[in-house]
Amino acid sequence: MGHAARLDEANGGHGIQLIWSWPSGIVVPAAINVKAFLLMDRWLTAIENDHSSRPQRVKVLRDKPGDAVDLCYASTTPPLVEITDPAACAALLPYYADARLVAGMPLSHDILKCRLEPLRRSDYSVTFTDEQWARLESAFPTGVCDWSKQGVGQWIQRFAQPWLTFEDGPGGRPLGSPPRSRSH
Repeated sequence: MGHAARLDEANGGHGIQLIWSWPSGIVVPAAINVKAFLLMDRWLTAIENDHSSRPQRVKVLRDKPGDAVDLCYASTTPPLVEITDPAACAALLPYYADARLVAGMPLSHDILKCRLEPLRRSDYSVTFTDEQWARLESAFPTGVCDWSKQGVGQWIQRFAQPWLTFEDGPGGRPLGSPPRSRSH
């Protein structure tokens, strides 16, 4: 979820993002890994073979293979069944937000350290007993996150260098002549 919001902010959209999920945790099953690798290879090959004058960011979106879609797997044992219906995937593998999102962090999920504000009873739509309020103050003695403000040091992210494109070779520079072997 946060990745899409960050891509939207940086690129004006998240059409290059694919979300694949499966029920076995973070380790990618071999069959899914191979499928992902081959799909990425086809996508990058199509971009490389696109000799139009369109900007690279346009080529990346236009040359995206038709089967490069969000999907999920009900199981990681063969035969793998791909499910491309978002509602079916959400029912099968529900997403649970983390505590920071539930507490109000923006969907961009890009604040590593929040700015704090003091606890104020008026900020909450519930009525706390004095005992509950004391426990809350004890749990958050320096305040709570103010998600309406940029995070501490977050401005640095706005001025970071973009990813290298390797368009002109490693580091954005053309490679020199290839090395030649010499007999001694």
